[in-house]
Amino acid sequence: MTKRERVAQHDERKAMAVVGQILGKGFGRDSEYGFLKLPKSDLSKVHADPRAKKAGVLFSKAGDEYLDAGKYSEARTSYMSAIETYTGNNPRQDTSDEARFRKYCTSKSKEADTLQHEKDSELQEKLQEGHDRIQFGLGHHALPASLAIIGLIGGLFFLSSNLTGNIIGLNQSSSSWIGAVLLVVGLVGSFFWFRNRKR
Repeated sequence: MTKRERVAQHDERKAMAVVGQILGKGFGRDSEYGFLKLPKSDLSKVHADPRAKKAGVLFSKAGDEYLDAGKYSEARTSYMSAIETYTGNNPRQDTSDEARFRKYCTSKSKEADTLQHEKDSELQEKLQEGHDRIQFGLGHHALPASLAIIGLIGGLFFLSSNLTGNIIGLNQSSSSWIGAVLLVVGLVGSFFWFRNRKR
C-alpha cells in the first residue's frame, strides 16, 4: 500500500467518523448499506448539520489522494461521497460554494471514470496479447516437437532390422532408407524445437 493510499484511507475514515457523529452511530466502509446508499432520513440529518461540510472536504481530499495513487474506482466513490455529504442530492438548492464544490467533485469523478476505463482497456489488451502469444507459442513449438518425436522414433524403428524384419514386407535396403530419412527429419525437427525454446 502506498503512502497516498494510506493518507486517502485516513481521510476517508475521518470523514466517516464525522458522519457517524452526526448520525449518532458508528459508520464505516463495512457498514450495512455502504456510504453512497444512505437512507433519505439519514441524508437529511447529515445535511442539517454544519459538520457535513468538513466530511465532504475530507472525502474530496481522499478522492484526490486515491486519484494520484491510481486507485480510480476508490477515487470516484470518495468524490461521490463528498458531493453527497457536502451538497446533498438537490443541485438546485446549492449555494455558490456548494455549486463550485459539486462541479469540482463531478469533474474529478468523471476523470477517475475515464482513467479507470483506460486502465481496464490497457489491461484487456495486455491479457489478449499474452493469450495470443501463448496460442502462437504452442502452435509454434508443436510442429517441430511432433516432427522430432515421430522422426526419431520412426527412424530408430526402421533402422533396426531385427524389429521390422520381414513383418512389414520391406527388404533390408528399403527399411534402412526409410529409417535414415525419418531419422534426419527427427534431427531437423529437434534442432528447430530447441532453437524455438530459447527465444
